Amino acid sequence: MWGIELQRQSEVPLKRQIYQVLRDQILNGRLHAGEALPSTRELANELKVSRNTVNEAYEMLIVEGFVLSRQGAPTRVAEGLYLEKKPEVGSPAQEKPTLPFLADFRTGQPDLRQFPRHVWQQISQKTMQEMPPSLLGYTGPEGLPRLREEISGWLFRAREFRLMLKKSSLRREPPMPCI
Repeated sequence: MWGIELQRQSEVPLKRQIYQVLRDQILNGRLHAGEALPSTRELANELKVSRNTVNEAYEMLIVEGFVLSRQGAPTRVAEGLYLEKKPEVGSPAQEKPTLPFLADFRTGQPDLRQFPRHVWQQISQKTMQEMPPSLLGYTGPEGLPRLREEISGWLFRAREFRLMLKKSSLRREPPMPCI
């Protein structure tokens, strides 16, 4: 029904195969914006795979912005993802209205259309002017002390790690006993 034929002997994991077929169907326009995908249970039964396998494939589609998911609602194809095929050589070019893309999801190529180049240039220039020459050289394998402090602070806030800043590295402290 969904055009997914799994190659069980392939080195490509089943979750990746499911992801790739659904992604290609979205990009080629076979699945339209707003169209609901089957439930993970339904697709897992149809493909005779674990529901976790389908969940992982859907999760990859969600993370890359191809589909949207909300609890209690079906997973739906996101808007603005259809890629129009280039006309083949020798075939008459048919004029079709171009669909605006909300984002460019090609692998390995960031969407730089909205990148604030001017602001980035100003910040880079100001930073380079204020930076002492000693920071431009090699600082050793442990890195810059200020950067180590920032990483330690971020890990504490984000992961609740208490790190001891040693001269040569960051190390996790043993947890404090609760009394």
